[in-house]
Amino acid sequence: MLIFGNLAFGVTDTSEDYKDTYEQTLNEYLKYDEFNSHLESNKKAALEMIRNITERRLADSNSAQLRGGTMTEAYDFDVQLSIQADTYTCGYATILQTMYGLEKEHLIQGSTDEQKQRTIETDIGHYGTSVIVWEVVAYLNGYLSSDDYAYYLGSSSAMSEDDFADKVALSLMMERPVLLHAITEDLSYYNGTSQNHYLSIYYINQNTDKVKIADCNYDSQFGGYHYADLSEAYATIHDHYNRYLISY
Repeated sequence: MLIFGNLAFGVTDTSEDYKDTYEQTLNEYLKYDEFNSHLESNKKAALEMIRNITERRLADSNSAQLRGGTMTEAYDFDVQLSIQADTYTCGYATILQTMYGLEKEHLIQGSTDEQKQRTIETDIGHYGTSVIVWEVVAYLNGYLSSDDYAYYLGSSSAMSEDDFADKVALSLMMERPVLLHAITEDLSYYNGTSQNHYLSIYYINQNTDKVKIADCNYDSQFGGYHYADLSEAYATIHDHYNRYLISY
C-alpha cells in the first residue's frame, strides 16, 4: 500500500478495513484539484480530513439507512442571514452565517456583519478575491475541537441524491450547518440565473424532500430565506463541474 504508507500522517488504526477505506478515500481525493491545493498548503489538515471521512464511511450512522426512517425525518438548525458585503464575498458571508449557527460569531472581530465578513477575509489572507472551498473548511475547523467539517465533490459517483440528503441530515443532527459551493441556476427562485455562489442549508425534511436555504446574495430578488426542493439543492453541486458540499 504505497499511497497509504506515504500519506498516512496521524493514522493509528491499522486494521485492513481501515487501511482499505483510507486508501480508497485518499486516491479518490487525489483526483481533485481542490484537495491537491489543500494538501500542498497544509498537509496535516488535509490528511486529517481524509481520516475523518474514512471514519465516517466506516460508521453505520453515515449510511443510506437515514432515509429509511431509522432517524428523525426533519432537522432544523438556526442560521442567521448575513448579506454579502461585496460582489465576491458570498463565501465570507456564508462562513459568518455558519458561525452564527455554531454560536461562535462573537469570536470574530467587528460590531457589524460587514466588519465581521472583512475580518474573515483578512484572517484567511484574501484581499478583494473570493474564498476557495478548502479554505472555508480550514477556517471553520479552526474554531472546532471535534466533529470537523469536510468537503465532498458533488459530481462524484459516490454522491447520489440519497447520499446528499444523508450528509445534510447528519450534519444538521451534529449541529453543523451545511454549506453549498453552488451554481444557482438549478434553484427555482433564481429563475435560471446562473451564479457561482455559496449558500447555507439549515433545514431538511426527509419526508417532503424539502430544504431551507439562507442565501446571502446582495440582490434582494435572490437573497433571504427560501424553501427549495431537495433535488434542486442537490443539482446545484451535482450537475456542475467542481462544486462541493461542505458538511460534517
